[in-house]
Amino acid sequence: MKRRVELRINDENYEVEVEPHWTLLEVLRDRLGLMGTKEGCGLGACGACTVIVEDAPVLSCLTLAVDVEGKSITTIEGLSKGGALHPLQIAFANHGAIQCGFCTPGAILSSKALLDRNPHPSRKEIGSALSGNLCRCTGYKKIIDAVESQLDMIAEDLKMDPAELRLKNATRAGDTSINGLVFDSGDLPRAIIESTRHAGWHEKRERKTSCRGVGIACGGFVSGARPHRSGRPGEGGEQGRRANPAVATFSQGGGFLNP
Repeated sequence: MKRRVELRINDENYEVEVEPHWTLLEVLRDRLGLMGTKEGCGLGACGACTVIVEDAPVLSCLTLAVDVEGKSITTIEGLSKGGALHPLQIAFANHGAIQCGFCTPGAILSSKALLDRNPHPSRKEIGSALSGNLCRCTGYKKIIDAVESQLDMIAEDLKMDPAELRLKNATRAGDTSINGLVFDSGDLPRAIIESTRHAGWHEKRERKTSCRGVGIACGGFVSGARPHRSGRPGEGGEQGRRANPAVATFSQGGGFLNP
């Protein structure tokens, strides 16, 4: 039996008659015409249907509409104000973080929820927050770059050098990747320091010269074998394991810093 619920979506109130089993996704798209929220897998596995409920990213395909009555809901339509795009939407476009666009609303809303609770996340934290948003068109680097670019705006609000903000969030030896691997080496902080020094970053900021920014990218690649039972044919035991240590490969990149 249908019941009437009041939903607060994008700072507006809607009264809708819904069946108890209708999902929030169904109501948004089929009853209210808010088509920005996408239906992908319908199983909560792809993140295309992500919306924000009470400041947290929520999979609307798994959320019953009756369960969010009276709660604040934000869809992708609610980000633009007065016809002006949200900075995250602009960043996704500028960084080429959109292809077919189907996953983009969910990825942007997951990113907004992250930045609202953590204004200066590391790349690892950005990747972790977006781990539930799948993109079938391309890799995730441009998406993460788009989110990270918001650090420039945050640095400006904090009256802080954006290079210094990135330095505070740089991956260091001993940190853990989003898939649980530990970085046992690497010196991204030094790379940032040396890159900004060689590019004359601080001098350009002091002179307030107009330029397109300083690009920083660094990567590390190690090749090796998986651990074998022996160091050479016929040899086993601890000596063999020491002779063929396991190694990991990794790479990191930095975005553009704008003076």
